[in-house]
Amino acid sequence: TKGLVDNFSLSSISAGQIVGLVAFFVMQTIAAGLSIYLLNYIGQKIVAGLRERLWKKVLILPVSYYDQNRTGDTI
Repeated sequence: TKGLVDNFSLSSISAGQIVGLVAFFVMQTIAAGLSIYLLNYIGQKIVAGLRERLWKKVLILPVSYYDQNRTGDTI
């Protein structure tokens, strides 16, 4: 690495390499944003599904269940 750092100059890197690095960083940023979006979207779908299943379960419980248990214990 000493040689790489000591011998580095603007003439040692080509325009194509600069364009390639910029393109790489742009693609990396897009991929990171897409990853965050998809993770959020999938997480929201999972939470919505769990809430729906819980709500359906609570709706079919008999009235006697609510007489015997406190509301806070149900959830």
